[in-house]
Amino acid sequence: MDAGIQSLKERALQGTTALLAGLGVGLLLKQLASLVLPESFISDAVIYALIIASVFLVYRAAVGCPIRSGQKRELYLTLALCVIIGTAAAFLTQTNSPLLEGDSGDYILYIFVLTTLGAVIGAPGKRSMAILALAGFIGGAAGTFVYLQGVDFIYYIKEPKREVINYLINNFDMGVGMGSFVTSVLILSLAAFVTLIFSVGIGIAGSSISIAMGFEKAARVNTRSVYFNILRKLGIGIAVFMLFSYAYVLFTSGGEYAITASGVSIDTDNKTAAVYVPVFIDSNGAVLDIYDDTEIFGNATYEIIDTEYGKAMKVTGKGNILIFTKHPDGAKRSNSAVSQYLKDFGLSMSDFKPFDGDVTAIPPVKIMPKTGIWVYSDSEIKFLGLMLGRDSGVGISYNMGFPYYDRSKDMMVPANLTRGWQRIELETSIRRYRNFL
Repeated sequence: MDAGIQSLKERALQGTTALLAGLGVGLLLKQLASLVLPESFISDAVIYALIIASVFLVYRAAVGCPIRSGQKRELYLTLALCVIIGTAAAFLTQTNSPLLEGDSGDYILYIFVLTTLGAVIGAPGKRSMAILALAGFIGGAAGTFVYLQGVDFIYYIKEPKREVINYLINNFDMGVGMGSFVTSVLILSLAAFVTLIFSVGIGIAGSSISIAMGFEKAARVNTRSVYFNILRKLGIGIAVFMLFSYAYVLFTSGGEYAITASGVSIDTDNKTAAVYVPVFIDSNGAVLDIYDDTEIFGNATYEIIDTEYGKAMKVTGKGNILIFTKHPDGAKRSNSAVSQYLKDFGLSMSDFKPFDGDVTAIPPVKIMPKTGIWVYSDSEIKFLGLMLGRDSGVGISYNMGFPYYDRSKDMMVPANLTRGWQRIELETSIRRYRNFL
């Protein structure tokens, strides 16, 4: 029993290191190919094929199944299969289907690649291909889940991390230099931890295939040459470096959770007043479920009501008031997910229409037609400020604001309200930005 468990552990460790090594070589080839090939479907197919072929060759060599001279025909057929799988993976990445959007798309793509990779490693025996494909599916599903949780972990802690750094700087008299040091230590430590999570996810997939190879007798454990040992160590080093770099980039300039934000600022000039302003809605006109955690600053209350122009937020208060909503909407990692997120909302009591195009292909700033909205006040108001928008978390945001600078008149738009219903305009734009810590 102990010998069996020990053998199982060795097989799992062997598969983990083998897949990491193969992935490292594949990622290096991917970077080189990306520098040479222009962005296109063909280049995506080539890149995926290179990764799969690299993992296949290094994996087979690392677990003791090097290709022999008499197996060249099988090798050519297997590499041809890698090209077919790479083309299929590239097709999946460009398929315009809701099932392949965002996280679900990543999950399906990675599991597909790992399942087919298992079949390739088991080639040409039909039984071995079937068993290793099943092992690739099971290990791939579990490993991909761990991997995506690592990515989500990065998104989730970016905001708290920023708050921790600000707290240390503000409460412990840490200057800019010390704040920068604390920031660097936190980033490097967390990136190292997430790299471990990424590696665990990859290891789960690799070990599942290797264990299945042991049971299937698809692998013959041979004495590996110095060349293969060097290749394995080099591949693992490259994989860990690539994964660490990925985690570091996500922490410093990568994405955060997408945010839907709404800010209403009112100055009633020390008299009690009620003001109606627009709210975010879906395609059916229902109010988005984002207002439960709204923060109130000042002497005020709010409620969502029905009006003759549609749904509205009714703010009742006195003096200087700020009603602020910041709702996290999860991670948006793919271009299609970002585009969908920045289109999939509306604004009540307005003529707002989402941008009908690919928002990921816009210039750094795209000024949209102004959005006309209806607002109501039961008395004259000294100041009304509105900030409404969606931020994808990965460098593209949709912004609507009032008041704004009117360039045609070289002046700020008046921000006061009269009594009753009135129509005002929001300056609307889509902007790109660099996402720093």
